[in-house]
Amino acid sequence: MVLLAACGPLTPPKTDAGSGGGGGGTGGNGGGAITGGGGGNTGGGGGTSGGGGGATGGGGGGGAVGGGGGAADAGDGVWDFATIALNPAPTNSGAIVGFAETDAGIYAVSGAGRVYRSTGGPFLELFSFPGLQPVDFEASASGHFFIITTVHFLECAADCGDAGAWVDRQISASNEVLDSLCVVDGDHALAIGTQGGGNDGISYRWNGSTLAPAASLIGAFGPDNCWKGASGDFFIPADDVVLRYSPTTEGFTPEPTVPMQGWRGGGSSPGHEWVTGTGPLIAERGQTSWTNVYAPSGTSTASLVSVIGVSPTLAFAFGGGFTSSGQAGYRFDGTSWSALTPDIPVMNVTFSAFRSAAGPIYVGGYDLNQYPAIVRGARR
Repeated sequence: MVLLAACGPLTPPKTDAGSGGGGGGTGGNGGGAITGGGGGNTGGGGGTSGGGGGATGGGGGGGAVGGGGGAADAGDGVWDFATIALNPAPTNSGAIVGFAETDAGIYAVSGAGRVYRSTGGPFLELFSFPGLQPVDFEASASGHFFIITTVHFLECAADCGDAGAWVDRQISASNEVLDSLCVVDGDHALAIGTQGGGNDGISYRWNGSTLAPAASLIGAFGPDNCWKGASGDFFIPADDVVLRYSPTTEGFTPEPTVPMQGWRGGGSSPGHEWVTGTGPLIAERGQTSWTNVYAPSGTSTASLVSVIGVSPTLAFAFGGGFTSSGQAGYRFDGTSWSALTPDIPVMNVTFSAFRSAAGPIYVGGYDLNQYPAIVRGARR
């Protein structure tokens, strides 16, 4: 049992009205139904297209991106991205690894084990997990909350502001490391990770009461993310394939990509499924395979890790560290991808992204000092 210093309730999540959704982040911050729109949870998919505007994020920085222009993007408007304060100001390193939304506000969790909530303004710290370093945070539509570290699986079904409500189910295998979550509902969640020196993919299944390892490997090396696609299936990027997970059959199906790209993120937008990787690199799904659609000149060891869909002609991808200026944001205009100009502020490396029910996008990661940072994007 993990003991928390807590205040304030965590209430059941709101349904994400944003289209598509966002993948997770480095260290796995993937799909699900709430926080990414794949987000969902912090990862991708689902939701109706479009979504409202909302107030421009507070804090400094930012600048307009996108723009009205021609008929192709006339309905997408101009988007502003600005930093959102965390209170108290962070003094510990650790990126924002995931988001969730409830009627009580937007929640964020940092790699230092701190849980924040915003009701429209700054993110206020609610409580912390002493000694734990989360790598993903998700919430189901039924109101179940999940957090994983590399060896801990924590879940909470109700009264999650109470320290005693969070249950910690630590995995026992010494050669296994958890990385990301696929949350279907409160009785169906997967913790994805690797084992051994070969980075063979593994999964643990949560059935509503117990957490148990799968009987076999999931059939991919280095899985690192999860998001919910428009079909209801989940996508898990890995080193040289993308796995499609069916909640109905509980089976994993590998879908071919360009070999050995080191896929690390992805997400959905209306009419599109995207997987992202190093380079930066973006590929789009056909019927059962993936084709590269964005690979600018030059190379990088950093990765795009999240995609948030807004409409058929607007999506955003987030990562970081690709150029000397640390480009973190990219935009799809219905035809092609390009770097955002100006870029989103503050963010050095992105770990998570999420579109709220009201429409604004939240991007989490860390700044140049490796302190947790959040940027909010909203349509003017």
